[in-house]
Amino acid sequence: MKRILALLALSIIPCWLSAQTIYEQHGKDGSVIFSDQKLPGSVPAELPPENPAPPAPPPPPGALPATGAASGAGDAVKSREEKKEDAALPYLSFRITKPEDNGSAWANTAAFDVRVAVDPPLQIGLGHAFMVRINGQDVQARFTATEFLIPPEFFSGNAVVFNQRYQLDARIVDINGNTLVTAEPVSFYLRRHTILNRPKPRPTPTPRHGASHTQ
Repeated sequence: MKRILALLALSIIPCWLSAQTIYEQHGKDGSVIFSDQKLPGSVPAELPPENPAPPAPPPPPGALPATGAASGAGDAVKSREEKKEDAALPYLSFRITKPEDNGSAWANTAAFDVRVAVDPPLQIGLGHAFMVRINGQDVQARFTATEFLIPPEFFSGNAVVFNQRYQLDARIVDINGNTLVTAEPVSFYLRRHTILNRPKPRPTPTPRHGASHTQ
C-alpha cells in the first residue's frame, strides 16, 4: 500500500523534476522519502513515463479563432440585434386632413394651417419629419407636429393669388431627407378673409306683443 502511495506521489511531481534524477530512500518504518539529492542509503527512483496531453487538432479552414475574431463576431450579432430594435416601424397610413380636398384654406397673409394624420405616430427619435410641397415647390422646413403653419416666407418670391386653386403634397422623410411615405395630394382654394365672408350673427328673437306670463 505504501508503495502505491509512493507511486501516486511521484505522479504529481512537477514535470520539470522529470528532467532530473530523483532518489528514493526507504525508512525503517516502511516510509519512502523522495528527494532530488542523493542521501545515504537512497537509490535512483523509477519514475513513471510521462503522459502528455495530445495536441489540439487544427481548426478547419474558414473557422474563426477562439479569441479576437469570435468576440468580434459576437459583437456583430449584437450590433445587428440592436439595429433591429432601433429599426423604423412602417407607417400604415398617412394623409392630409386640412385643407380638405376641393376645400378652401383661409388666410390674410398667405400663411395657412396644414394638418396631417399618421399611424403609427411620427418617429421623431429616428429623425423623421414632415415636409410639404405647394404647386410642386418645396417648403424649406421640416415639421414634427401634425398641425403646422405654412410660413408666409414661402410666398415671398411668389405672387400670392387668392381664390386660386393650389395643390398640396406631403411626405415623411428620414434624417437624411429620403422619402419614406407620401400622402395623397389635395387640391384647395386659397381665400382671403373679408367682411363679406365673415359669419353673420344670428338675429335676436323679439318678444310677441301682448304676451303674458303667469306664475
